[in-house]
Amino acid sequence: MQNKKEFVSGFIKKQKDCEFSFRFLLQKENDIWKNCFTMLELVKKGTRNEVDYDYGEFVFKEKLLDIEEGLSIIQSLYGKNGEKGKLIVSNYDEFVIDSGHQLQFAPSKPRYGMTKRHWPMWFCTFRVPQNRVGKDWNRELLKEGFPYYPNVNEAIIGLFGLTVEHFSSYGEVRVIATDYRARIESLRLLFSKAKLELYSPEIEYENLVVKVFAKSARKMVTLPDIHPESESVGFDIGFQPDSLYVALLSLQDNMKIDGMEFSKWSVEEEGVFIERPEEEILSLTRAGESQSLEYKYDVVDDNNKNDLIESVIAFLNTNTGIILIGVDNSGNIVGSKKSIEAIQKLIHDSCDPPPRSVKVQEKEISGKKVIIVEVSEGDDKPYQSRRDRNFYVRHNSTDMKMERSELSLILKEQTEQSRISPR
Repeated sequence: MQNKKEFVSGFIKKQKDCEFSFRFLLQKENDIWKNCFTMLELVKKGTRNEVDYDYGEFVFKEKLLDIEEGLSIIQSLYGKNGEKGKLIVSNYDEFVIDSGHQLQFAPSKPRYGMTKRHWPMWFCTFRVPQNRVGKDWNRELLKEGFPYYPNVNEAIIGLFGLTVEHFSSYGEVRVIATDYRARIESLRLLFSKAKLELYSPEIEYENLVVKVFAKSARKMVTLPDIHPESESVGFDIGFQPDSLYVALLSLQDNMKIDGMEFSKWSVEEEGVFIERPEEEILSLTRAGESQSLEYKYDVVDDNNKNDLIESVIAFLNTNTGIILIGVDNSGNIVGSKKSIEAIQKLIHDSCDPPPRSVKVQEKEISGKKVIIVEVSEGDDKPYQSRRDRNFYVRHNSTDMKMERSELSLILKEQTEQSRISPR
């Protein structure tokens, strides 16, 4: 435990222009304060504001602390000389730490986690005793001048900026030490060749090291250390990998700063792009529309937008598919005027729930832009269009409204699956 505390303290002191955001939601019950959720997060100075919401029975506060004040809280959480740690919330109460979880690393673009950030981070969690945990999650937080939350679950998600639909970690104290020194922006793969884009505002690129491990059914390789000279790093694996792991290290302390993974068997991570060569796109334009391939002339008006979302929804509900924007019904490349960002926003805003299994890329062919939308069958079926409130499925080369029997079957399958493996 002592080593973990020293590691966190030393790591935090490496960060520049930072302070701590100390946020807590407490509940008062029979004159005893209980912890609903608490977070101590290392942030850049000037990015957070202090907040004080007193709802009566519930109190939420965000205080900004300097580095030494934050490290003092961390030291208290770990405890001294074998004694149990404590969470000291000034002017409210003192909580004994009942248990602690191991220190964990999260990359800058994690697939999972309830506190996703755009920078890599180290985090650890502590818990207070059950009799000091605020669990009255159905209570409403309602007071003039303060944000309104229909229940404590939604309050914690909103006030702490969590990326979860349902909150269950009541009583937790989470410490987040963000690493603002460098990160991996993207990884692009084209057969055996790969390219990394880095962002390193505080470490010279020559003081970084890129480590690469790749594997296929027949081959496995660890590449020699790569020493970047700029933000772009290209390398040749020697074969087309089924899985690829990249780690970014600091030469100064041999510490992992960030990481990124690719696997052909899973939904691609954020920031991972599989480049499609021009020959493959041309072959798709010659193949004709099918159960897994759809052409769209362009997305310039509401009718076009509705058509695109119908196809995305249909693939999400039925099977994995590819949509080519900038290709007419006969397979001729006509080009698209839309940007990747516009298409991504349209899909995110128009699908309910927003899909996590859609990748958007573009390729220029003969001077014309083709946008490739790859849709993996979704994990949160049934998906619905926010534009017309309909559910769609794919039948051969056609998107069709889902029949009531099809919708009932999907809902039944989802219910049975949730009983087997609850989320």
